[in-house]
Amino acid sequence: MNLDDILKQASIYDLFRLQASITHELSNQKRLDKIKHSISIGQTIQYFNSKFNNIISAVVIEKHKDTLLVEHVDHHGRWEIRYYAINVNDTNLLNCERSNHDRLNKGNVAIGDLLGFKHHDKQIVGHVIKINPKTVKLITNEKHTWNVHYAHLYHITDAINRPHMDVIDIMGVDE
Repeated sequence: MNLDDILKQASIYDLFRLQASITHELSNQKRLDKIKHSISIGQTIQYFNSKFNNIISAVVIEKHKDTLLVEHVDHHGRWEIRYYAINVNDTNLLNCERSNHDRLNKGNVAIGDLLGFKHHDKQIVGHVIKINPKTVKLITNEKHTWNVHYAHLYHITDAINRPHMDVIDIMGVDE
């Protein structure tokens, strides 16, 4: 049983109590100081981006009291993140949870994932540019966008063998 299954079985009251405990621990100064002292400027880190539902590699540019400024390795964009988002222990929960699901849902799809679906007996393939509770927004190589329910989607795993599927820069896509 993975974390997602455990959370789905919890009552709403249990989730509320868990949220309160987690919020308290996220502001625990001793824990935050331990992370701050383990990070140095110029260091490459990995952190979890909840908007993209993915782990991002970045270089530390500046350290502040509650946040740090990082530059993404892939596209060199700069972001301010909280210390608790940093994966200091190299925990691999994301891959574990994402690989254990047969059906796609908001918790196991990330911005940039290559997904496909059938539309009038034609396979449509695109990269995820937005994650919604019931659907994802995909953009195809032809720049068409599709809102598709999770039940109709599947991961594309053989993209390397498909030269007509170019990788697009999803960071430049406007909503």
